[in-house]
Parts: sequence; C-alpha cells; structure tokens
Amino acid sequence: MQEPERAMDIDVNAIRETAIRCDISDTSIAFVGNQGAITAQGINASGEAGDNAAKNKVYGAASLSKVVFAYLVLKLIQNDILTFDEDLDKILSFGSFCKQNDFGYYPALENIKLDIKSILSHTTGLGTFKNEEIIKHQSEPGNYWYSGIPLLYLQKVIEAKTGLSLEELAKKYIFGKEACDMPHSTFYREYDLAEIPDNMDVKLQPQTLYIKPTTEGLSYRVIDLDGQIKDNIIPWNNLPKNFPRNTDEIIQSKKTFLPDILRFACASGHTTKENAHSANSLFTTAEDYANFLKKWMNDESDLMKSAFIEIVDMRKDDWAKGVGVPANDLKNIGWGCGWGLEFTDNSDAPRKAAKAYHTGDMNNWRAFVAIDIDQKIAIVYFANSPNGLILADKIITPNIKLEYVFKYFSRKYGFALEENDWQNVQKKQFEAIGQWEAKRTQWKAEQTDDKWRDLKTEHTEKSEEERPTSTPSFPPPKK
Repeated sequence: MQEPERAMDIDVNAIRETAIRCDISDTSIAFVGNQGAITAQGINASGEAGDNAAKNKVYGAASLSKVVFAYLVLKLIQNDILTFDEDLDKILSFGSFCKQNDFGYYPALENIKLDIKSILSHTTGLGTFKNEEIIKHQSEPGNYWYSGIPLLYLQKVIEAKTGLSLEELAKKYIFGKEACDMPHSTFYREYDLAEIPDNMDVKLQPQTLYIKPTTEGLSYRVIDLDGQIKDNIIPWNNLPKNFPRNTDEIIQSKKTFLPDILRFACASGHTTKENAHSANSLFTTAEDYANFLKKWMNDESDLMKSAFIEIVDMRKDDWAKGVGVPANDLKNIGWGCGWGLEFTDNSDAPRKAAKAYHTGDMNNWRAFVAIDIDQKIAIVYFANSPNGLILADKIITPNIKLEYVFKYFSRKYGFALEENDWQNVQKKQFEAIGQWEAKRTQWKAEQTDDKWRDLKTEHTEKSEEERPTSTPSFPPPKK
C-alpha cells in the first residue's frame, strides 16, 4: 500500500515574525513530498502581498551550487565522459590552473595529483583560510577541509576536456526540461555593456549593464535577476586604480573591465557573478532546486546513489575539533560525493547516510537543503539576508529532523540558529573560531618536518599594488 503524500510543514507566521526581527526581507521554500509532489511558499517580511514575488524570486544559491556541480560530475561519469580515476593533472596541471586564475600557491603543489572523489568530498586538504590569498594544504590530505578551490580546478579540467563551458554542460545535463527541469537557473549570464540612455523611456534590454561615469563612481542600470530595473553606483575606490572614467573606453575594453562591474553588481544582488564558478555561482529559484532534488532522489542507478555513501567522517575535521564540536556529533556526520551526510548507523565506514544536507553562505545569500534519503522527501530554502540561516531550524526541522548537523554547523562556523539572543551567541562563537585560528597559525608556523619545509621556497617579488593586504601565516607564495 502506497504511503500518503507528505505535505510541507511550516509555520508561515512564525517564520515571517522572525524574518522581520532579523531583517530578512525575502525567503523562498520548496518541499518535495514522498510521492514527488512539489509545493513552494514565499515569505516576504512586509506581508502576504509580497509572498508570491518572494516565492518566484531568483536567489544566489551560494554553496548549494556545489551539490549541482557534483551531480554534473556524476552524470559525466555515467555518460563515459569522465572516470573516477581520471588523470586530472594530464588534462590540466594544478600549477597551470593556479597561474591561469592568478592564484598564489606553493611550488610543491605545481604537479599535485588530485582525484574526483577527494575533490567532491573536500578531502584534498587544499584551500585558503579567512583572508589568506594563497592556496596551500590547510589540513592533511584525507582529512576534511571544506574548500571551493579544488572544485573550481575540477571545473576547469572538465571544460578543458570537453571543450564546453560549465554553463553549456549544465544546460545539457541539468537545466533542460528532459534533465532536471530548471528553466530559471544559471551558473553564468553573459552581459553586454552600453551607455545609460538620456531618455528614460528607452526600453532596456535584459543582460545588459548600462553605465555612466560620475564624480562619485560608476553608475549602472540593469534589469536584475527578477526582471526589475535597478540603479546603483560603484564608488571609484571599489574599482581598480586603472579603471577608465570614460564610457566608450570601458565598453571598448569590456573583456577587461566587465568582471569588476559584475563583482559589485552581484554582491548587490543585481546580476550573476563575474565568472561561472562551480562552487558558488548558481542562481536559481526554490522550485527549480526542488525539481533537481526530486530528479536525484529518484535516480536508482548505483552511481547516483553512491553520493550518499560516506567517504570521510567529521572526526577528521580539524576545524570542528579545534572549536570544540563534541566527538559524538562528529562521529555521526560525514561527507560523500557533494553532500554532507548524517548517519544513524555507527558501524565502520563506508556507511550509507540516512539524511543529507548542504548549506549556502555568500554575500547576502543564505540557503539550506536537506534530504531524507529513505523516505525520498526534501526541503530547500533561500533567503536574501546575511541572517538567513537563523530560519533553518524553523523551516528544516519540522520536515526533516537533523539530530547532529545543526549543532555541528553552528559551533564550527559561528552562525546562530536560534533567535534568542542570537547576535551575542554569534559574536561569542566567532570569537571562539578566532582563538582557534590564532593557535592554528602558530602551530603551522612551527612545523619543521619535510612536508611543510618543502613549501618554504623563494618567490618572485610582487609590486606593492599586487601584494595581498592580509599577512599570510606561511612563507610568501609562488606566483
């Protein structure tokens, strides 16, 4: 006998009240029931009149992009375009990748060999931390260190091998109606540049940034991701020193200067990012993302189900241990191919997860997704406020109970997940992270064995203008 359809369980009024108090203007929630029905709800802090617009709004997915990219990678493997044991470095060396993207890195990483499973499970050990601008080993390879850099490397390897961009591949394997049916989603939109017209009645074209230099900065007008006309100004001190003050020169050098404009416009919520980035540049709606979740949950192939099998557990998460996440929580949480995992089974690895999750946090965008793997239900929400994760317990928990994830996530990253005194709670948790960071920096500086000593090599001096403003805890990087 088929189980009755599960309905989404949320208290709209309670969520709206919290959103008002915590300055969260728009939230969009979508739920996938156990029979595949998708329901969605928007919540606008100003009242019910804005709920429909909030529901249909295009949000930055932030790190929920990583889950979609993991799906793409598995689909490419399923279609014999990639293999798990692919020699990635033969397609693109890590050193070449760093040079192409102007990343600082240590010479020992020049020809490092990475593999797909370690990249998708965040076990390469590579990344940056806080304000560092150098790629290096932040943790032992095989331990868990959450990082978008290896994912971007894998993206560039795939683009080099296929001759297709991330956006082109996503349209074929994910966004299309016959794939996951995500018509409002994109990793990157191509933008043109034009001068702001003097006549206000001139019809603006989508995916065009209309610009005009002023005394204060660069004014721009654009049709944003929701189809609304937005005006803004980028202060000159937010742009490179060599940025032109002449409209024609900016337009003629579009390839050089458009990324600088998009970087600011994206942070303002008006455009996509300056480049497609597998780790964080997806823009989508809650319903689009629910369609994606439904497709993955109902894919019965062994390959797609393998994403929910443990690759690493969080007892190998140095950061979480360093800030005092309880050992019992750590042993019940792990990571697979693109997903955070929660277990009810404490047997030896590899364990199959009962639930999967991911969080998103970039600029003003916040997001959370959870899946009950056995029941085939899922819930996702997006919010356009730095405080958006305060809603996670109210939205996720009534639908999918995560026993350990919230405590782990909150303690490790510092975000408060309860409204009561949340600002002071958050402040104290961020202070604890800062204390651990200071100890960790000292520890890394004291390392004298070969695995660290071989990183301490000379580099080419950079000009003052190019040099990072933050002081690295390691020797200067190779550029």
